[in-house]
Amino acid sequence: MKTKYFLPIIILLTMFCGIILAQGNPLLKGVWGLKKGDNASFQITTDSIYYVEEFKSYKYNATTDSIYINLEGYKLNVKYTVTNDSLFWSRKTKVTKFVRFTE
Repeated sequence: MKTKYFLPIIILLTMFCGIILAQGNPLLKGVWGLKKGDNASFQITTDSIYYVEEFKSYKYNATTDSIYINLEGYKLNVKYTVTNDSLFWSRKTKVTKFVRFTE
């Protein structure tokens, strides 16, 4: 009887942990720009993305490979890959590379 609940519980925990780990991913958080020496484009914190030139923050959700940004009246969905110093955003056929700015 106990074993029939084990698999669904494991599946749910795995799904939720993937979302929580991505949201709290220390590699995702930071200040990002198109290239060093330019102005920063945005800063990603645990719960929001601050766009420097707009002086605005937007809430977001992340999974292990996607970021969903809640813009005003629009939800932006981008696939991402992150390393220690690079963040790649993919939308449709366009890939944009951002570099991490050190403070």
